[in-house]
Amino acid sequence: RYDPILLKDEEKKTALQKELFALISAICALPDMIIFFIDDLQWVDNETLDFILYLSDMLQSTKCFIVMTIREENSDIEFLKDIHSREHIFQLIELEPFNEDAIRKFIINMLGNKVMLGNNFYQKIYTSSLGSPFIIISLLKNLYDNNLLYTDGTFWKLDEKRFNNFEFENDASKLLLGKLSNYEVYDRDILAIASIIGKEFNLDILGEIVFLKYGTIDFQKIISILDLGKNDHIITEDISRGKGIYSFSHDKIIEYLSAMLDNETKNEIHIFCAETLIEKSKQNKDEGSIYRIAY
Repeated sequence: RYDPILLKDEEKKTALQKELFALISAICALPDMIIFFIDDLQWVDNETLDFILYLSDMLQSTKCFIVMTIREENSDIEFLKDIHSREHIFQLIELEPFNEDAIRKFIINMLGNKVMLGNNFYQKIYTSSLGSPFIIISLLKNLYDNNLLYTDGTFWKLDEKRFNNFEFENDASKLLLGKLSNYEVYDRDILAIASIIGKEFNLDILGEIVFLKYGTIDFQKIISILDLGKNDHIITEDISRGKGIYSFSHDKIIEYLSAMLDNETKNEIHIFCAETLIEKSKQNKDEGSIYRIAY
């Protein structure tokens, strides 16, 4: 229908989108459910995203289901806001780290019900993966490739003697703690202060406590430290709840950071934290702050 040689770049793009939409519309007109899977959405350019969003709008009345994955830590903040603002089109499902019980169910579902793996196995997988399902899969492959995890034709079994001394190639907890040990002292101190606030913290309260501690505050510096933590998967930012809401990826990270502070400094930060929350509760008439102070 179109002669690519005679078209300008913008016309080529429009023509391609029309042809692609016509093709997908024809596929979605089939009586069966059609599922499209788009991985790593954070890498698409704005034009591609606009086309996907346009497609999503136009195909809402069809039996077409679009599944997309996105890694927030690699995404532009405005891009994420745009995605979160379109909840009338998308249902957002955040993949949270698994707890130990969820890891057990996840592995049993992957390997089948016929598994003979003890509590020690699941505990080590939990500690080494920090609950990340992608890392769990990688760890299981690592065990299988080294003949520690094997099947006798009926059951999945574990070479427990070798497993107890086995070092995973991609132990997430060691990788993250190794990254933290390479941070600048001030950067680690800021994250350590955040760890005293709790697993979840916000930028405002962290900034207030840093000011009380040091007598000065550089919000841009703090944001750059938090961005570094996000890139290294140490913390995550919950964009859906507004800008500046963060949480640590795993309790082990909180333990590590908290242990860097002596008891006197911890007590000082706890007092600063309580003072800040009391002041915030007065300003906002937020009764929920009383619980956080007591906690």
